[in-house]
Amino acid sequence: MPFTGVRVWLDFVTEAEETALVAQMDAWPWTDSQSGRRKQDFGPKANFKKKKVKAANFTGLPALARPLIPRLQALTADLKDFVPVEQCHLDYEPSRGAAIVPHFDDFWLWGERLITLNLLSTTFLCFQLPDEPDALEIAVPLPPRSLLEVKGVARMAWHHAVHRQDVSQRRIAMTWRELTPEFLSGERQAEGHALLDLAATYTGLPM
Repeated sequence: MPFTGVRVWLDFVTEAEETALVAQMDAWPWTDSQSGRRKQDFGPKANFKKKKVKAANFTGLPALARPLIPRLQALTADLKDFVPVEQCHLDYEPSRGAAIVPHFDDFWLWGERLITLNLLSTTFLCFQLPDEPDALEIAVPLPPRSLLEVKGVARMAWHHAVHRQDVSQRRIAMTWRELTPEFLSGERQAEGHALLDLAATYTGLPM
C-alpha cells in the first residue's frame, strides 16, 4: 500500500501567536475526553450511526480561527477551497497518559482533508494499516507550531494515532474538518450550506 497525502508546514504561527492561542483556549472550560485527553468542540453534533446532524448548540467557529483560515487557504492551490465546518481542540498531558488510539475519522460527514495545528511540544502522528497493526508504522514528526494536512491515501486507507510515549510535554492539537460532497453539492446541500454559514460567523463558544 503506498503512503501519500501527508504534508507538514513548519512555523505556521509565531511563538507569540501560539502563546495567545493557548491563553484563549485555557480561558474556556475543557471537557474530559477519552484516553486522558481533554477537548473543546466547535461544530455540529453528529450521530454517525444514524447519520443525523444537530446544530442547535453550534454557534460557529471561534474568533481565534478567523485570521488562521485565510492563512492556511493561501498555502497551496489545493487548500484554496478548504472551508472548515468544525474545529476541535485536544489537550494532551503526559501526566494523564493522554493518547489517541489508531482510528479513521468519520467518512460520512467529514470530508477528505484534515488539517491540524500542533502547539506547545513536538509529537508524532503515527500511521498504520488497519489490517496489519503489527506491521509497518510510519511516524510523522510534528514540531510546535507546525501545520499538518492529511488527505488521500493517508486519510482513507491508513489509521492514524498518537501514542502515549510520544507525549512528553503538554501538547494541544487544533483540528479543522470540512464537509463531504453529500453536504456540499449532494442531497444534503441545503443542510451543509447552513452549517457553513453558521461556522463562518466566528462567534463560537466550546460545547
